[in-house]
Amino acid sequence: MHRMISSLALVLLLVVPAALQAQACFGLPQTSSSAFAGGLGAIDASTTYGISGTMGRAGSSLFAGASAAITSVEHSRFGGTDYTIARLGATLAHEITPLKKIVSVCPSVGVQYGFHRYVQQLSLPLALRIGRTLPLGKSETTTLTPYLAPRYVFSRLYSDSHDLPERLDRSYEFNIGANIAHKRVFLGVFLGELFELSGPFFGVQAGYAF
Repeated sequence: MHRMISSLALVLLLVVPAALQAQACFGLPQTSSSAFAGGLGAIDASTTYGISGTMGRAGSSLFAGASAAITSVEHSRFGGTDYTIARLGATLAHEITPLKKIVSVCPSVGVQYGFHRYVQQLSLPLALRIGRTLPLGKSETTTLTPYLAPRYVFSRLYSDSHDLPERLDRSYEFNIGANIAHKRVFLGVFLGELFELSGPFFGVQAGYAF
């Protein structure tokens, strides 16, 4: 399923004519260099509420992102105990300039820290982000920005409790999404799959670009 989705996304990103790209690999609309967004995502018995920001300087190929999220897990549905996980993250990305007029391609590296009671997790995601801004109609004030981001994640799980041993994990994730923007305001949807888990997660977001 994820191979079919990624193939369709690549066709859309590479074949359809587009305007000049700028950080479209992060889903930013038009030629914006910075944006803030809030979102809601769900997978199985968990719901995530988050905010994120992407900051860059006009004309620069380097930009950074930051995020914060809270995940509520309803294990009581399966006879367990409900709990909440808090996460903080930061990302540094570089846009490959020679490809900028065709498609926005950004290798990125990040760090994420999550904690729940006595359990903590430190993750290092490596990603290749691809995106493209497409004008909708004759006016460029309304645009569509599809993007995809395969990621390889190294993580370390540790706890203050002696009952839970330290664990090192590696996982492959895939995210795809699209934002529709009118001038500076944008709305979007995203679909991802945690290949180490049981199924896909779906989310929506809204934001403002400047």
